[in-house]
Amino acid sequence: MKHCLKCNEINNNSSLNCANCSAPINELEKLEDNLRPEDRQRFKFIGFAGEGSFGKVYRCQDIKLQKLVALKLIKHECLGNDLFLDLFKRECEFSKNIGEEHLVSTLDYFVAEGYAYSVMEFIEGIELSAYIRQKKALKLEEFKKIAVQIASGLHFFHYHGLLHCDLKPSNIMINPGTLKLKLVDFGLSHFKFEENILDKDMIGGTRGYMSPEQEAGVKALTAASDIYSVGVIYYETLTGARPEYDEAGELIPPSAFCDVLIAAEEENYFSGENIDTDRLSGEVVNIVDYLDMLIARCLQKEPRGRFKTIEELKAVIEKTGHDFKLDIIIEKTAVNFEIEPPAKHAADGGPNSSAAEVLQSSPAVAEGSAIKKIKHSTIMTKILAEPEESKTSKTLLLKYNKPPTPRNAGAKPGDDSKKAASAQQSKPLIKTVIDDRPRKKGTVYRGDEKPDTEFTQYIISAIIVFGSIAAGFIVYWKYF
Repeated sequence: MKHCLKCNEINNNSSLNCANCSAPINELEKLEDNLRPEDRQRFKFIGFAGEGSFGKVYRCQDIKLQKLVALKLIKHECLGNDLFLDLFKRECEFSKNIGEEHLVSTLDYFVAEGYAYSVMEFIEGIELSAYIRQKKALKLEEFKKIAVQIASGLHFFHYHGLLHCDLKPSNIMINPGTLKLKLVDFGLSHFKFEENILDKDMIGGTRGYMSPEQEAGVKALTAASDIYSVGVIYYETLTGARPEYDEAGELIPPSAFCDVLIAAEEENYFSGENIDTDRLSGEVVNIVDYLDMLIARCLQKEPRGRFKTIEELKAVIEKTGHDFKLDIIIEKTAVNFEIEPPAKHAADGGPNSSAAEVLQSSPAVAEGSAIKKIKHSTIMTKILAEPEESKTSKTLLLKYNKPPTPRNAGAKPGDDSKKAASAQQSKPLIKTVIDDRPRKKGTVYRGDEKPDTEFTQYIISAIIVFGSIAAGFIVYWKYF
């Protein structure tokens, strides 16, 4: 079979022109020539699935395994590079029959004699990057389902001592109908205890998704680097764009680029007498602010400021809005974001075309539902709109979470302004702010450690005095 580079159509070897676009293909090589002779009759090429850094992926029927598979053929320019071949071999070894529902599994591979290709399970769906571009609005539950699955797949990786090092939406495949996803492309993965196998002057990863330490060329990375990349993916899933920063270099929260809506199935739900819309709006504000904070913590510049483990991040996501009964819809409104319509695919009945149809036929809000919009409603977004406020995510979190400090009775009038200025200069770590959120009823909070009581201090002083007297008596009795 021959692959038309113009329209990605798969044609018979005997064809002189592409059946779809009529482009000349007589000089193109046969796809079977990329396989060793004993495997050339094993695969029946059905369609083109995608292209990565190292090779191209095709949808094939595997006669040996009797199933639909994804066949990855390494590009010719990479076959002569030992480093690329080593990375490809490691990727196949890491994912060989991995058996985790959120990680793509390699079924077979061959790297030798001038050939390099792998047989992977075929995933019904599209890249997460395409899904993000085609979805204007996302329910909170949909976001949580996507976010939890990403964390689950990465947790399996980290649990076995591996780092992904190249997490991005285009390396995640998702089924738009079921929202089931899998992480793919483990070419840059390595064990935590070993340095990156790339050359000293090479940095592996994708700019915009790499952590600051990975972009700086640090070889011995930790799980915190992957957690930063996950934070970028979460931010982009909600807003349609990668993280934005203000003039001071501080993160602008995702809610600044979104509208928030509450949806109920009953058409006149919000006009009911027993419905407290102010209370509902307040609860949504808290949920969206909580979402802002967990993403901001993932994107901390210092690794120690992020979540300690991906499992901890997963637990925090699962708790987000878990007791809120209505649907919360997050609508993208970023000025630099434009909704891309689903691409038109060839009429071959493939999964990509069905995925596009699912996206078109699955609006975020069901027809006939009652909708209440909370435009730029979150505390953080409101403060961002005020020019006199310091536009930093950390001070915003402090302003939202910390109760006002009671004024001392004997304080001078000018002390308040001094204290306010010093409070703006001291920015707490985001972990501290999250820990200061209101606790559930029944939770025991011991508070800050207090100094010893007066009685304890009296006992200690008495022991010291009597001990000194006893020591003096012993010395006197022995030497005098």
